[in-house]
Amino acid sequence: YLMNFKFYGKSLIIFSIALITPIFAWFIFFSLAQNSSNSFDPTPWIQDYVSSPGQILPPSKWAHIVSHEGVLKVRQGDSLLPLNDFKPGNGNLIFLTEAQGPTLAKVLYDFLKDNHLTKRVLVLAVSDGFLKDVRYYDGQLALGAGQAYLIRFRALQSFALENFLLINMSGIWLQPEIFKSSTQKLTDTFVGLHVPVFIGPIQRDQIQSLPKNANFLVID
Repeated sequence: YLMNFKFYGKSLIIFSIALITPIFAWFIFFSLAQNSSNSFDPTPWIQDYVSSPGQILPPSKWAHIVSHEGVLKVRQGDSLLPLNDFKPGNGNLIFLTEAQGPTLAKVLYDFLKDNHLTKRVLVLAVSDGFLKDVRYYDGQLALGAGQAYLIRFRALQSFALENFLLINMSGIWLQPEIFKSSTQKLTDTFVGLHVPVFIGPIQRDQIQSLPKNANFLVID
């Protein structure tokens, strides 16, 4: 009987340690995450998208840039216009970019520089690597966060540890088909941190089912 008691006693201790250790580890990580510092882009025209979200129409307010046969082009309806033929106008502009690689990042940066857009454009992109490549040429550019970052952020958010990821982007682009179940949660989180959220490209009839505090990149 004494041997059985010792055996069960040791088993209980091992079980308790196995149970307490991950909880203790989570508590340590949670405490560290809460002490992490985050920042946001204070640029007035970007902050307007936080305080006054709404519909954004192309081509004067946003443009959809895609990589086609190794060349950057602007999608306009069913057609593709060479990037260098795109006329950005004089106002602030959002570039929704689907491209990869340092070569195309340099092409985009040269276009921004040649058209005096570096201070009045917000570049959103799918690829974290592409955004990093663009930032290499100008650390002051207003850039978003890629989809890999958002997936990691959402995973950590499930454990209340999202603050481990530095929040220093100028905007967030959510693709509704990817973040369908967490669009509202992510929107509320980033808007609460003064980071504007952009959803699109979408049709107007999709807007009513999406977060009211987000900005909508509408296909005109």
